[in-house]
Amino acid sequence: MSVFSWVILISVSFIAWFALVLYAIPIALLLFLILFTFEYFDEDIYSILIKKMNIKSNKYYA
Repeated sequence: MSVFSWVILISVSFIAWFALVLYAIPIALLLFLILFTFEYFDEDIYSILIKKMNIKSNKYYA
């Protein structure tokens, strides 16, 4: 997994640890599986998602 995925995993796991102590480990495992699956199917998933969110309104034509 990429560094970006590890940062997301650690951040969400840390927040879940304090918010939902009993559910932190299953949430971390589920998040790991989701991030691993994203990167398994497409290793450039983050750049694709970022480009998709940065579409300017003038790119749409009526």
